[in-house]
Amino acid sequence: MRTHHDLPGIEYFERIVNRVGWPLPYNQQLIAQYHQVATLECIPRPDDLDGCPGRAIADAVEANPFATDATPAHRYCWARGMTRMRESLVTADSGIAARIVLGGKFGPPAQGPGSAEPWYRGRIPGVLEEVALAAQAGQPVFLVGAFGGATALVIDLLEGRDRPEATWDFQRRAPHSDALRALYTRCNQPWWDYPEIVALLRAKGVAGINPLLTEDENRELFHIRCIRRLVELILTGLGRLGT
Repeated sequence: MRTHHDLPGIEYFERIVNRVGWPLPYNQQLIAQYHQVATLECIPRPDDLDGCPGRAIADAVEANPFATDATPAHRYCWARGMTRMRESLVTADSGIAARIVLGGKFGPPAQGPGSAEPWYRGRIPGVLEEVALAAQAGQPVFLVGAFGGATALVIDLLEGRDRPEATWDFQRRAPHSDALRALYTRCNQPWWDYPEIVALLRAKGVAGINPLLTEDENRELFHIRCIRRLVELILTGLGRLGT
């Protein structure tokens, strides 16, 4: 954004809006640091956390969201906050017409609790949850496969290739996963399981996940490595909004 606004003869445009999901830090120092680049919007703490797992636990997570000795309750609070933030991006009044996703962590290939490689902190891989929520809401998703990760995982599922990483048997290896799932049950929160997500994505299909591109254009975007062509495809799709 700074580079764009420094170019001569370029018209200023509205800054980036970054929605900060609880429990990520949101304070005047951050607002001041990024005010020339982005507008920060805070997504508040889910009210249900004060009842289950409890206000004291939620307060402790808010005070130290990146705790290295996170408990099942800590991970539950983080997951609820991130899901609430992602849900806010697909509401009718979000102002978001489409989504571009790339990369994304989905867990070490065959590691588990105690691994030096960190897992994601939420209920499921964050990019996978974002894509699933967008698909459920009918929000077009540009899937850029060049950077691998969870986006490439979604692409494989759409193209009919099963992935063990898109199963509970794999993802339960993340720290505290069984206890986290039990907390969802105890706190009366729905658990969106992997078979349901895979079925949703495959029901949408390649064309359905992003109707702003043709099926051939989507598949090219999935596998293209040329950055210039990648950008061209995204701009082509965005140019079709409202047509």
